[in-house]
Amino acid sequence: MKQRLAAISCALLACAATCAAAQTEPGTDNLGVDFYEQNDFYSNALNRPQSTSEFYERQVNWMLENKYPPASIIMSSVGRGMTLADTAYFMSRAQPEKAQEIYELAVDIMPVLPGWACSAASGIPNRYDEGIDPAQLGAPTLQEISRLYFEEGRRFMDYPKWQQNQGNANISLDELIRFKESEIASSGEDSWWYRPDARVKTDVVMVSLYPTGERVVIDARLEQLRKMKAAGKSTVPVMLLYTERSQIPMSDFNREPAQLGDSGSATQGKPGANPYINYDDDEISASEVIARFGSTGQRVSPTRDWHKGDHHLQVQVEELKTLFDIPGKEEIPAADWQRWQQQLAQGMETPLRVSLYGGGDEDRWLDEKGLVAVAAEQGMERLPVVFFFHSNERQACGLPAACADQVREAVEKGSGRAGLFGDQAAPRTGPSTLPFAVPNPPLASPS
Repeated sequence: MKQRLAAISCALLACAATCAAAQTEPGTDNLGVDFYEQNDFYSNALNRPQSTSEFYERQVNWMLENKYPPASIIMSSVGRGMTLADTAYFMSRAQPEKAQEIYELAVDIMPVLPGWACSAASGIPNRYDEGIDPAQLGAPTLQEISRLYFEEGRRFMDYPKWQQNQGNANISLDELIRFKESEIASSGEDSWWYRPDARVKTDVVMVSLYPTGERVVIDARLEQLRKMKAAGKSTVPVMLLYTERSQIPMSDFNREPAQLGDSGSATQGKPGANPYINYDDDEISASEVIARFGSTGQRVSPTRDWHKGDHHLQVQVEELKTLFDIPGKEEIPAADWQRWQQQLAQGMETPLRVSLYGGGDEDRWLDEKGLVAVAAEQGMERLPVVFFFHSNERQACGLPAACADQVREAVEKGSGRAGLFGDQAAPRTGPSTLPFAVPNPPLASPS
């Protein structure tokens, strides 16, 4: 237990500056903030809410402009929570002509840094992707946009004002329908990753791109797309959401995990087994989500807008009582009890929020346990829930930093000088820590 707490403390120390920099973004950037919040390692210059990822870039640029020595810039940035690779990325982005010098200096400094200065391998894929220039895209198609991400690591950098009906691109309804039909044929169902709330008003269709299996998942149901076409629409605005390799659609959670640790369906039929884990039924339970994350690291993508009611699951109140220490009525102040009664009577403004920490299915927290107690007394069967997933995406604190290959990639992408080092392999200063996440089994992608 002490080792677990030490590891969590080390991770929190490493990201302290990130947490301090984060501020609430206005309305239409909520989704961007959620992607940042739920990844814990999403602080590069891509797909950014400005108050989070640009904080570090401004810090590095300021030090460069004021002629601070590069070695001090690297060490002070790492001390404030940046990774060595991100520091090198921002430095080479600002001074591409010095890319080779920045790389050599970072590798020279690396042996004196602790392991947490480097990302775990799971935090690097797609981290330094390049942007799509809409002017060079021509007539946009979902086929080409998804190919650019899956094959070339290129993406739209900005979140459009989707609540004002602006998307990244206008896409043909015929093409969306073809992708939807292909996804249903390959996965056996109409895949989804969140449940929409009627209070969220937008004409924009969200499309999530999953690198594992190169899957394209559209948030509109097939019948909705067909109705839009029947009503005379030919195109719709589409917003692209770029997920990480550990993220899968929520609809995948009703399937047997690819690999199981001490959690999941491997416990079925044994004394003390969780009755809410059953992959033979059609229901996805909170226990199945928690067990999958604890055993394989797989997580669901953020919802569209939980602030207005979008959620991941409607969870049984009885299950919530088994997962969390729900207080009795006598333990809850009368004013809080009345407030939650009123909230349930008027309809929940936001779903319950569950925070999970990777590494075990016991590391979980619920933000409003008293509301569950009130719902149980009133005989309510289910409550909406949104999940937030967290994990330590750094190498172990006690090991020396070992990420020359990550620094190399960061410098090449930051400077825009692809092939800067030719075919020469980057030196390795020690063993890297393997990620705990196990990738989702590939599924057929749309042809």
